[in-house]
Amino acid sequence: MRKTAIILIAILAILSTSCSLFQGRSDERLLRSELKKWETIKGDGVLELSAFGITMRKPFMFSKNINELRLDMVEGGIFGAGGSPILSMYLGPYLALQSTAIPGLNAANLENLVPEGLTAFFATSDYLFDRYGAEIIENKAVERENMIVSFGQDYKLEEIRDKKSNTLIKNQYSRSGNIDSIELKTGSFISAKMVFDSVSYERSNIIPLPKSEATGGGIMDIFKNNNMFDMLKGLLGE
Repeated sequence: MRKTAIILIAILAILSTSCSLFQGRSDERLLRSELKKWETIKGDGVLELSAFGITMRKPFMFSKNINELRLDMVEGGIFGAGGSPILSMYLGPYLALQSTAIPGLNAANLENLVPEGLTAFFATSDYLFDRYGAEIIENKAVERENMIVSFGQDYKLEEIRDKKSNTLIKNQYSRSGNIDSIELKTGSFISAKMVFDSVSYERSNIIPLPKSEATGGGIMDIFKNNNMFDMLKGLLGE
């Protein structure tokens, strides 16, 4: 009887260890899969931009690969098809803005505008997993100084919060698991939300915006020194 009990305990211990190992490997596979999706992503939909109490909605096109991303707010065409960009943002080795509606953005001083640490996520999924995987699986988050990156229980990227610049990037997902929206909030006055109509995980040929000399002031200086309503009307096409 005693031998039987010992054998049963040993079997239970082995099964418990096996389940833990299986769960660990399952978590690793799921995290790798979710990180892989963010290597290359392409989509379009409607961009809702709010600034200083004024809100506008325009079609957008978004592309990201391992090294860079580009976002274009477009005007004209059905759902923006064939439309020309009225506001574009490029982020790669440098940050660039371009706008036909607000020309001052082309020469704005963009130094320190990108949240600290955000560019670290322009990397392969293998690199991110090797460096942060164990920490993400254990804590569902990575925290470094002013930066907090949060994941759900299913390892989908949920939030990127930069406490220094008071910037928050928040993701929501559809029932199928694809990205549904990406919302960016910076400070108390400006926010942007991309609601996706279509998403694919394919590599895009991203055309960088030209890197301009920062001959003007910061973005807030441009807004302060110009008529805010006139500039936003330009984006609205009025």
